Amino acid sequence: MKDAADETTDFAKDMAKEIKNAAKKADEYAKIAEQMVKNWFKKRTPPDYCFKDKPAGNSIHPELYVTPDLIDDQVKEDTEGLIPLIKKYSPIIWLHPTEDYFPITFEEYLTAAWKDGNGKPRGTSIISRKDGSVQVPVGEISFEKMYEMRKEAIKDKAKEQEFDAKDLAFKIEDCTWYGSNPKFYTDKAGNLNTPVYVVTSERNNKIYIQYLTFYGLNGPYDVGPFKGNILEVQNFHESDLEHVTLEFDKATKKLENIYFGSHGRREGFWLAANDDDVEYEGGTHPVFYSAHYGHGLYPRAGTYVRIFGFANDVTGQGTKWVPQLSRIYHENDPRFDPKKMGWMYFPGVYGEHGVGPAGQQSWFMNSRNNPKDLKKGINIPNGRDRHGAKTEDTDSGDIGRDYPTTFCRNPKQFGGGNIWDQVKDTAESIAAEAEYQFCILKEMPNAKIPD
Repeated sequence: MKDAADETTDFAKDMAKEIKNAAKKADEYAKIAEQMVKNWFKKRTPPDYCFKDKPAGNSIHPELYVTPDLIDDQVKEDTEGLIPLIKKYSPIIWLHPTEDYFPITFEEYLTAAWKDGNGKPRGTSIISRKDGSVQVPVGEISFEKMYEMRKEAIKDKAKEQEFDAKDLAFKIEDCTWYGSNPKFYTDKAGNLNTPVYVVTSERNNKIYIQYLTFYGLNGPYDVGPFKGNILEVQNFHESDLEHVTLEFDKATKKLENIYFGSHGRREGFWLAANDDDVEYEGGTHPVFYSAHYGHGLYPRAGTYVRIFGFANDVTGQGTKWVPQLSRIYHENDPRFDPKKMGWMYFPGVYGEHGVGPAGQQSWFMNSRNNPKDLKKGINIPNGRDRHGAKTEDTDSGDIGRDYPTTFCRNPKQFGGGNIWDQVKDTAESIAAEAEYQFCILKEMPNAKIPD
């Protein structure tokens, strides 16, 4: 029979074992986090022929290339008088300093083409994902044709014929991954000004303005030793459609709430327009930070710890994007033009491993507080009441989760000065990096798996 001393000794041994195991686990997490940070900041290089000096939107069949209508040319059709509001609150977006996959216009994504060193045409085609057969070849895509494909798909479905909308997909050229050539989308101040798309709606005495950003690729998260697209959590896919939603009081035109979209309608979050974390430029333009490779939009620069630290969203001030604006309309709006906006309702997927088109996104059709929900007694006053609920919510818009508390500020960068300053800066830089890594390690257990 063990006496008290033996019991104490055994307990101490067990505790020492547990502490040792915990320390080992923590060391493993720290090494993974360190490797992830190193991988995040590696540059990817596009093929040489991607960014030749060429007019933006250069295509094999220039007559099919549609230039976005910029908002200053859309004043006549602004029956609600919303363009002043749209321009007054247009976003300022910071891309990460080592972002490789820049925004692209839908027009260029679908119709621009290149020729490689052998003169072979490269660009976007429409294929069947079932057998890889080409449905529309490179250089022959038009928005009107895409919308006709949608109408045929609806007709087939109405006839109860078998039709899987996800069977169709865009097969895109690697060049498209890297976005519209920044050389042709830079304003006089040196800022990136690739257009974003704007759609508006009204509901329950509120005005909603959504700004849609689009990229040719959602780059993979590098998780530890795994590079490219090996693990599901790495989230590599062609095309990336993100958005923010601004909510205004209809009577006063006062901005009340902002939805920071990230990875669909659930992982984003609503913040009050006067929240301390919301930053403005020029008094009215909300500032957003686009996550490295994933392009989710956040209010602060730093690291948002996701999926237990294995797919973090890292933001920072790299390229400043002051976008031009192009207004689009839902298909039930008389101003909808299939020749210019048919891409919104493509009956397939943006990319072989891509995302559904704008017209299939619930947040695109309904900002929030859908009338069907209200009839059921379901109200979403802050956009996140139904997170995790079992209630059917396919008709609602931006839901979001609670504002992330799993946030770590990026480590401060040091450098310059005389030799003693450099020694001091090196020490402080190491300390800042250690503090950052410790923060990520601490927040890992709090990070939730997305719905």
